[in-house]
Amino acid sequence: MKSLLRIISTTLFVTLVAALALELFWLNSTVEQRQQWLSLSPLPLAIKPNGWLLPQLVNARAAADSPSANLTANTSVSAQRLSDQSLSAHSSSTQSAATQSASTQSASTQSASTQSASNHSSSTRSVPGKSLVADVAETLHSGYRSHGNYQCVRPPTQDIREVERGAVYRWTDSQGNVHFGDRPQQQNAAEDLSKQYAAATQGVRLLMEYPGWAGDAQLEFQLRREADLLYRILTRFIPQSAWRQINLNLVLFASQRAFDEFRQQQGANSGWMAYYSGGHNQAYLARQQRDEWTLRIARHEMTHAMMTGMLGSTPIWLSEGMAEYLERLQWQMNSAQVKADDARFRQLSLRGLTGFSELAGRNHEEFNGMAQEDNYARAAAMVFFLLDHDDGKRWLRQTLGHYAQNPCAPFAPARFFNQAYPGGLAAVNERYARWLQDGRFSTHYY
Repeated sequence: MKSLLRIISTTLFVTLVAALALELFWLNSTVEQRQQWLSLSPLPLAIKPNGWLLPQLVNARAAADSPSANLTANTSVSAQRLSDQSLSAHSSSTQSAATQSASTQSASTQSASTQSASNHSSSTRSVPGKSLVADVAETLHSGYRSHGNYQCVRPPTQDIREVERGAVYRWTDSQGNVHFGDRPQQQNAAEDLSKQYAAATQGVRLLMEYPGWAGDAQLEFQLRREADLLYRILTRFIPQSAWRQINLNLVLFASQRAFDEFRQQQGANSGWMAYYSGGHNQAYLARQQRDEWTLRIARHEMTHAMMTGMLGSTPIWLSEGMAEYLERLQWQMNSAQVKADDARFRQLSLRGLTGFSELAGRNHEEFNGMAQEDNYARAAAMVFFLLDHDDGKRWLRQTLGHYAQNPCAPFAPARFFNQAYPGGLAAVNERYARWLQDGRFSTHYY
């Protein structure tokens, strides 16, 4: 008996020492080194390289025992709309079941955040005239939206005025892989990109993870640039006093198949092609056949992350509408533009879906009900309409400022519009219906 107790105590002691040694080794390494180690795993690991290792391993085991526990209400499905015909062709080739109904529709991706959800997976349904996208607390196919129950979520952020601009370096290792980090790993060969990344480093702390693969340096560069652009545009409509540095961990899988395997392990919705978890500041998505599609999905997810970090949970139509709007950003030299989804907006008018206040008053459950696809299209049009005229822009700034001071506050359309929009809710309804019917949609430049 004593011999058995001695063996058990020795085993426990050795295990404890080994665990502590592993944790110390992990903490003394750089984030880039941790990312590289995680990428060598044959299976996807839900481990953040910028945190403690052992607690995450314990949590991962607990999550495996109860997969639904990882799917909190702050996850939501978002659909990113790749409305060009090339994406419809892509979705039909990669999502045969889902795209039989989408073959006549332009496939596009849109995501909804933590109350705006995640990207759709291959099983997502498609709706004519819709786009494709969704996230986990937000998620390439218009059917991928399937939100969880609403919860007030506001992830940890930093006051932008107290944030130091960090350094950014790029270097190539002995294997020919290109890396980015805040500390150069090869002093003589590392290129200092701090000036180019200054704004992004300040506004968004974007940490990339590549489960099971080494990643793509060019795509990562584009993602960081997109994050910078999104932040600069979004903060135009948020009071400067409310600007926060956003922490976002973007987990990019090498393929849709790899993402689907991870999603199944987490017990996530089989219809999601991507998702954002506001409670964990993480967005999960798969690399698509074209980087343009990947970037569009990422823009939708990052919009949700930025809004949630600075404002908390916002009305579902506003959250999804902003994500739909900003996912359509296109670069023009050093500026950007957002083109209206003309065909989609005209369909709303032809079908008589011109009511503003009716959708603005819906909660999450109602928004994601039977008419979910229509609701995403309507939310996109409503936000584009607001940003298409000065009264709408002023209303948006005032409303987002209100949420910056009162995160997750309830939304009453009549009160918000009567107090901050000329003519109140009645005027908004009238002007919006006329705007849709006229069908003259301008391009927005930033």
